[in-house]
Amino acid sequence: MTTQLEKQGLIDLIADTEFLSLADKYVPIVDLQGTVPYKDYFEKKLQNLNHSEFLVPVLGIQGTGKSSLLNALLMDDLILPVDADETTCIPVEIRYGKENNGEIKVHFSNGKEVSIKEKKELEFYVHNRYNPGNEQGVSHIVVLKDNELLANNLVLVDLPGVGSLTPQNVKITMDYVEKLSAAIFLLRTVPPITKHEQIFLTNVWPKLTQAWFVQNQWNDESKDEVEDGKQHNQYVLEQIAKKHQTSENIDIQVINVYQALNAKLQNDAHAYKKSGLQEFRNYLEEISKNWGTLLTEQFSESIRMLIQEMIETINKQIDEAKMTTDELQKKQKIEEQKYEQVFQDNKKIINQIEDLISSKKLEIYDFVSVESKMQMENLRNEMRRVIGSGLTDGHLLNKAYQDHESNIAQETMDKLSMKIFEIQKELMDHLEELEVKDTKGKFQKTGSFNRKQEFKGEKSLPYIASIGGGMGGYAAGMATAAKVGGMIGTTAGPLGTAVGVAAGAIVGLGIVFISGWIGNKAKKTVNEIRQSYTIKDLEKPLRDFRGNLKETIEGAAGEAFDHIEQTLADFKQVQQKMIDNEKQKNIQQLLNHSKDNEKQLAKLNQDLQRLLGYEEIINGELS
Repeated sequence: MTTQLEKQGLIDLIADTEFLSLADKYVPIVDLQGTVPYKDYFEKKLQNLNHSEFLVPVLGIQGTGKSSLLNALLMDDLILPVDADETTCIPVEIRYGKENNGEIKVHFSNGKEVSIKEKKELEFYVHNRYNPGNEQGVSHIVVLKDNELLANNLVLVDLPGVGSLTPQNVKITMDYVEKLSAAIFLLRTVPPITKHEQIFLTNVWPKLTQAWFVQNQWNDESKDEVEDGKQHNQYVLEQIAKKHQTSENIDIQVINVYQALNAKLQNDAHAYKKSGLQEFRNYLEEISKNWGTLLTEQFSESIRMLIQEMIETINKQIDEAKMTTDELQKKQKIEEQKYEQVFQDNKKIINQIEDLISSKKLEIYDFVSVESKMQMENLRNEMRRVIGSGLTDGHLLNKAYQDHESNIAQETMDKLSMKIFEIQKELMDHLEELEVKDTKGKFQKTGSFNRKQEFKGEKSLPYIASIGGGMGGYAAGMATAAKVGGMIGTTAGPLGTAVGVAAGAIVGLGIVFISGWIGNKAKKTVNEIRQSYTIKDLEKPLRDFRGNLKETIEGAAGEAFDHIEQTLADFKQVQQKMIDNEKQKNIQQLLNHSKDNEKQLAKLNQDLQRLLGYEEIINGELS
């Protein structure tokens, strides 16, 4: 377990100018802009470490009881509004506040901030009834609570419901999904997981490297209903896990949120425990206590791996210093040829991915062309039936048109979502063939390499359910690599980082479609009609519907695929910089080879002894 004193030892080590100089000399960091000094690199990592938060949003369809769950976990009163009428259209972050317990701050998109004194005022910002479509421009709200559960940088977030009718709500939810540390996904007993929830989970699954599934049991639901609902929910989650080739060992904890909330308000410890929430709270407490320690240990591990790579490099240079010039030149040539071969192979794979992207773009464009025409005809037929039944004008006709149009648009999204999932899988299969160099100088395919880099937290944190724990197949280690690689940095070098970014872009492909389609643009496909209409009069809205459907999907596809292509271009650029850097280093090494070889060996051995001392320090920190 890493103590605060040991953490200070790490800080002292990465501030040591000699250590930084050795790192820059033997294991330089190369990115798109050139060489990055380790001083800047570690300053950024340390800043992230010191300001890290364990961010846990509560996800779930609107009306599952997310606000009630958080009230029962953290509040002494009903601070968060709990009625089911599209309550939370604004994210509410609940943070630790010992000195300013109960303070509520409203943050606006323009940077303005106001404090709320009365909890009742909160509704005027978070409730869609008082703040429709977030017309007030609130970015988020912070509630400060003196609650031990939050004392270790745990931040719980009450989010808009999955499948919310408010477009902005979906975008807000997806923004938090991108930066979460873990998530609580609240499920219902009746009805169990819906098709919309299933599509959402399928697309964001790789982002949920650690998630806990909680099934809310209402008081009027029988034990048989709870068990049936749990079995259905478990089956759906296991099927999603199977598609992603991750661990199918999914556990769902049943909690009676209503009972827990009443028990909390009445200070009834027995009923609170009986509800199942006390056990869940204990899990969260243990996790939050371990979070800071886990990040510090990851940071220590990254430095240890860096030192090992530096030692490997020096030992290699010592062996080379003992060679004749001809032997060294021959060795360098073989290594450069290996580099060139690997990089050429990587370029071929990237070209294949780019060709695949081009074909998938066309496939989606063909899909939307056919689908939009078919769905326009479906909408025309539905409206012919509605008008034929005698509904020809006014508010009811307008509502009927919007309902049918929205349902048809959602049906298209459902079909598209499954298509996008298959595209993700195919792209990731190709990406895993790219080779990067490990800390011992050996090239390995990113698929097999990333599978070896276990996220250390998976053995440190208790689970109700873990999505990331059993990752394999096409998703193997990619979400984990994005998390760990960002912290370690040197595990797979700059190319490993570049692959991680590309993998993240592919994983985010479904996210782009969800947030782009449902969150930002889909609502413009729903037209309003306010006057007397015949089928002939509906032709323009029908054509507009088809055009908007095509524009939305094609726009999201173009944006998503362009992002992936850019990350691959960055990979090729970093790859070229690395081989150029290697050649330049070899030239300099040959020039210096015959100059005072004994002096060079002495300096290398001096640097080696210094690094062995650093290794002893860091191993002491990790023991």
